[in-house]
Amino acid sequence: GDSAPDEQSALPKPRLGGFLKNLLNRPKELRPPMLKMTTSSESIVLHWSAVHAATHYVIELTLPNGTTKSSLPRPTGKGTELTIPKTKLASLGVYRFQVIAIDQAADLKSEPSNVVTFQAK
Repeated sequence: GDSAPDEQSALPKPRLGGFLKNLLNRPKELRPPMLKMTTSSESIVLHWSAVHAATHYVIELTLPNGTTKSSLPRPTGKGTELTIPKTKLASLGVYRFQVIAIDQAADLKSEPSNVVTFQAK
């Protein structure tokens, strides 16, 4: 008298199906942000577009001497704007900025955004 329960009926109905699909359908790639810059007498402000599925943004700065520096990853919760005092841009010449979107969970990076430049005088 083998009375093992019918396995089909023991399975929960797929209510979670849609939720799991969304998780699995995370984008395979992140779009690059669109970057704009505004300046005031004291600072420059970088504004970039929010990227779907990004968890962090990295700001890349190329100094007038050609050295490139990357910011620490900024959580998307901090918004899509960064103010930089002009006193931090002390060398004469052109500073180039780009923003990269990151999905840390999926270990994904976008292509860099367009470049904006600031001419320090």
